[in-house]
Amino acid sequence: MSERGLTVWKEVYPELSREHIGLVGCLINRAEAQTLRLALVYALLDGQEQIDAGHLQAALAMWSYARASAMYIFGSRGADPLEEKVLAALRRGPMSATELSRVFHGHVPKERLQPVLQQLEAQRRISISREKTGGRSRLILCLCEKSEYREISEKRESGEKRGDAS
Repeated sequence: MSERGLTVWKEVYPELSREHIGLVGCLINRAEAQTLRLALVYALLDGQEQIDAGHLQAALAMWSYARASAMYIFGSRGADPLEEKVLAALRRGPMSATELSRVFHGHVPKERLQPVLQQLEAQRRISISREKTGGRSRLILCLCEKSEYREISEKRESGEKRGDAS
């Protein structure tokens, strides 16, 4: 890599190596490796022995397009179909763990649901709080206010309602 290429690479690497969650994360994680491969192809097509800043910038433009496409198509989907169902149920409003279980008509065992809820909470896509009652406290589940994926999903849905293609 040329000195100019290395300078550009050091600037963009932190953002490229950021982890993404859900199905889109499965598709776009490792952006740094894919971008570097694209830059190498561009350098080779250019007959160069080193990746220069221009090759990296072309690769970054291509990666940016691929990333935006993946985010638009898969941005709000979880890697696990059960995640999708949980998030869809919570879009209707906060609910207790019992109410969520009723959404699945009792067909999803607690052992299957609990890790999904913990993962969604760790990703800050949902919040789980306890509500005191006269007896055992209730778990209350609700969507977190905003996430990158919800914003993309909302933009896509509002575009579809208006009839926009983008």
